[in-house]
Amino acid sequence: MNYIQIIILTTFCTLIVTGEPESPSTCTTPLGEQGICVPLRQCPKLKQAYCNGVESAQMYIEALACKSGNFSVCCVTATTQTTQTTVKPTTQTTAKPTTTKKPLQFKVKTQINMKKFETKLANNKNRKLLPNKRYCGMQHTDDYVYEGNETAVDEFPWLVEVECIYSEEDSTTKFPGVVLSNRYILTTEKCDKNGKTVVTLGKYKRHESVSCVLTRFNEERDCSEPEQKLTATESLTYPTETFVLLRLEKKISFTDYIRPICLPFERRDKPRVRNKVVSSGWGTTDGVEGQAEVKKKIFYDVIDDDECWEENSKTQLLCAKRTTVQEYSLCKGDKGSPVMFKRRLNWFIIGVLGDPQCQSKRPIVTKLIDEDVLNWILNSVLA
Repeated sequence: MNYIQIIILTTFCTLIVTGEPESPSTCTTPLGEQGICVPLRQCPKLKQAYCNGVESAQMYIEALACKSGNFSVCCVTATTQTTQTTVKPTTQTTAKPTTTKKPLQFKVKTQINMKKFETKLANNKNRKLLPNKRYCGMQHTDDYVYEGNETAVDEFPWLVEVECIYSEEDSTTKFPGVVLSNRYILTTEKCDKNGKTVVTLGKYKRHESVSCVLTRFNEERDCSEPEQKLTATESLTYPTETFVLLRLEKKISFTDYIRPICLPFERRDKPRVRNKVVSSGWGTTDGVEGQAEVKKKIFYDVIDDDECWEENSKTQLLCAKRTTVQEYSLCKGDKGSPVMFKRRLNWFIIGVLGDPQCQSKRPIVTKLIDEDVLNWILNSVLA
């Protein structure tokens, strides 16, 4: 990843609020259009594409970066398009000559870039080390309706708890993660060199190795299998320190209660505006000290960037708001929990949570798993 790309990905939404141009200068886009160099916040088309999670927007914005050193992009505006649009006859009588042509050009550009990247990911020799859609992201809970903030005992079987143990009597740090394969866990934190990293798989109730619940339909007891505890022997950190890959000492034994989640290698595996996403974890329930006893789930709707700015969220990489009124919200202890999207029979991890605020009505902060992260994962995993 080059310098410009790192700057854009890690500081985009902050600069979009605070950056000011030194003096506009003319420029030419890769499509041959005339534009002016302006801060990203002053180019609505690029801002919307980025904050709505358009997959290849990062690559396109990088190509549009001006060389002025003030984090500006070459933005095609209505003013700079006047010459181009007036030479072609049009049947429209309104003064909006750019509402049909330019967005289509951008859409074609992003689709081409995404298709190339999908092909590159598909051809990576390490794709075979990760489970395909015939197994990843599937759970028995989807065979029946199970609504509300409570989870079924076999729901989200890829969710794990990572624990840093520094002595036999003391475990000081716990954080969530997800199973990617039979050897790898994706999370957002890691233990320091003095701590032992232990991953607990198949956890439902926080203080029970085997969890039992009464089913809603026939009042029978549904019990999980015993938890598995495995030690991580290696950790790899993403260049921006957003994600961490943990390699386990031995392979995971998959069950109905321990399964891998899918990664969004294809464009269609990612949510659009108004789609629902879900997060799950054992973080604090609203206003209650300590962590949740049972794994919870919270529903969110993906929103557009304009609604996000109205809520004063300045650092989001994906905007989502809590669906109506729910018993729980994301809270302390849920940092790093997966944000998940279901498409057909499969669940995909599309990002991880930042620091959620209890009972907040503001959009959640989601760190997206974009093409660069996917490429990093593929190039990092071993057999």
